[in-house]
Amino acid sequence: MIVRIATEDQYEVSQTDYERVNDLDNAVVAAVEAGDEERFHTVFDSLLDFVRSEGHPVADDVLEESDVILPPPDLTFEDLTALGEGGDDIDRQLKELTSSSAVDDEMAKLRAEIGSGAPEAPAGELGTGSPEPAAEPTEERPQ
Repeated sequence: MIVRIATEDQYEVSQTDYERVNDLDNAVVAAVEAGDEERFHTVFDSLLDFVRSEGHPVADDVLEESDVILPPPDLTFEDLTALGEGGDDIDRQLKELTSSSAVDDEMAKLRAEIGSGAPEAPAGELGTGSPEPAAEPTEERPQ
């Protein structure tokens, strides 16, 4: 299994060590969710130390997909708690955009621009017609 420490390196760890990485990662998440900054630092440092000591660095010229990507070592508790639940900067921005009434206002403007939104009949097919009956021809025919 490949574990990347962001801004550092990739490490190959055994399946047994990977399970330990997962346990430590879960403990980090629990500390953040509990708002326990001291515990976060202790467990996060242990997680990074474990990966560095038990993992084998992957050579720089080897391209391997990471199974797990850990945050950079200089990550602060404030950085993590500012992100909110399960999100990064992009997730937070999307949440702000979709939760604002500006989105609703913009959608209303777009709907007004395009009209009723009734789909046009595909090429070669007749539409449903107009709601008013067609007028009778007024021109007389020669007899």
